[in-house]
Amino acid sequence: MLESDFFELLHSFDPDRMLPGENHDGSGELLAWRARSRPPGSYINHLDLVVVRPGATIGHHRHAADNEEFYIMVDGEAEMRIEDRGVMVRQGDVIRNPPGGAHGLRNTSDQDVKIVVIEVRTPTPPQT
Repeated sequence: MLESDFFELLHSFDPDRMLPGENHDGSGELLAWRARSRPPGSYINHLDLVVVRPGATIGHHRHAADNEEFYIMVDGEAEMRIEDRGVMVRQGDVIRNPPGGAHGLRNTSDQDVKIVVIEVRTPTPPQT
């Protein structure tokens, strides 16, 4: 294992160490591990490892204007709803939900979907 001041193993996708996750009024089983939460000096609100079980959903929800969220698809395939359109996402895809954007996800497969979710603080846009 690499040892460095710049490297830290935060967690692996180990369902035995994960807890029921926030599903934003979705349904089915979702497991999550909050690997990071507002580290000092960082713009990261949180970094989560998420497992969405077959048939489970993350409910469609809207983010505040002061953050954006990234989904990094590590394994599996799912249907993601971004605003009012559906798109299939799969391993290797990176999806950005912009500030104030809405999204949700449904695991339509018979395999677990593994996602790294990163929410980042952004400057609040000026009011017009």
